[in-house]
Amino acid sequence: MSDPLHLVVDWTRFDGWFHLYVGEWDVPRGPLGVLAYLPFVPLFWITPPRFARAFLIGTSLFVWYVTLGPAYLGLLTGLLAYYYAATWPATRTGGTETAPTRRLILTVGLVHLPYIWLLFDPTPFFLPSLGESINVRTNYLHWCGLAYMHLKAVVVVVDRLQGRLRPIALGDWLAYMLFAPTFKMGPLYRYDHFVAQLQDAHRNVQVPRGLLRIGVGLLRLGVMVFFLQKQIRPGLFAEPQGMAYYKLLISAALKPLELYFWLAGYCDIVIGIGRLMGFRVPEQFRGPWFVSDIADFWQRWSITLGKWLYDYPFRAMVACRVPRWLCFILTFLYCGLWHGAFWSYVLWGLSQGAGLAVYHAWHRWWSRRKKRNGSVVRHLRRWRIADGPVGWSLAWVVLVAYQFLTIAVASDLEYAGSRMVPALLGLPPAVSFAG
Repeated sequence: MSDPLHLVVDWTRFDGWFHLYVGEWDVPRGPLGVLAYLPFVPLFWITPPRFARAFLIGTSLFVWYVTLGPAYLGLLTGLLAYYYAATWPATRTGGTETAPTRRLILTVGLVHLPYIWLLFDPTPFFLPSLGESINVRTNYLHWCGLAYMHLKAVVVVVDRLQGRLRPIALGDWLAYMLFAPTFKMGPLYRYDHFVAQLQDAHRNVQVPRGLLRIGVGLLRLGVMVFFLQKQIRPGLFAEPQGMAYYKLLISAALKPLELYFWLAGYCDIVIGIGRLMGFRVPEQFRGPWFVSDIADFWQRWSITLGKWLYDYPFRAMVACRVPRWLCFILTFLYCGLWHGAFWSYVLWGLSQGAGLAVYHAWHRWWSRRKKRNGSVVRHLRRWRIADGPVGWSLAWVVLVAYQFLTIAVASDLEYAGSRMVPALLGLPPAVSFAG
């Protein structure tokens, strides 16, 4: 696309009739398509509360039809029908008793089937081709919301079968699954929190805070687009050996920061739109680069996703007496595959799980040593290495270097870091992975 800004309105296109291209990016098809929902916010203010659910469902479907097209809408409604059919016994039974474990495992397995299909067959026969396989998977799973919709389906069925929710009304369930501000890339709501906020949304509208938060998000995205992206050299992943080493190092370090500003800016906009509508959308980032250990990092980076991973797959494996170190690795392997069936995501997930397992083993060992207060601990405290600024700084450097490298690998969908990482180490490129 030669023009930096290009608008296309075509009622006949099967992938949506409204497209705004900024360079090669089709903005409405990506996460920032959430901005297309802003015109409906004032209409929500004047909608009677008893029609709020129908308004959220109808306007969300309309926006996705306009920006993503009937092909995507067909896939979306088909998935919704399947999810509801799979979880219908859980949503309709009375009481709040806990279901048998076998029933829970079977239902959760059924909920996972369509997502597994989309992971490994990203171009179903009834969808139009969108280009290369990598672009198709990224677009439909994460940029268009199917990944987070899957997590919400798991939330409802597990919480219901474990007795934490009362029977589910179809209108509440559809409004929760389709809520436009958080639909594409989170943050991830809990069902009971969303329904409770829906009851009082019209009384909790916060226009100044909402507009301010949207402005902060646009500012972060501006830093990402106009500064960080320009500093990252082309060929970072494909031909890193041809770059000067200092340029390679700077580009590899800025890639995770670009991702952070992109995701945090998007979440600011989502939270701001939620405030305009009277919803307290949960925070997703709280200074993740200002901590010194990987456990604290995951309490500040993609917060709602990290809490989902802990509350569902991790706790389920702990309850089954799986060794804790293996729970970390399997949980984040799941997280990596949830992002997409690429080696880069698998390696990233394994690296995060292994990092958490090592940290928790070290933390337990070091806590025992500190209780004994031996001579080594006393000397380290005297030098400010243990429980002091020197130790914190060293741990921070290790954490940031580890996360920068692993997140950069996760960003390399085609080669999984097999060219960039050896170049950083001064080695010849390894065999590349393909997703």
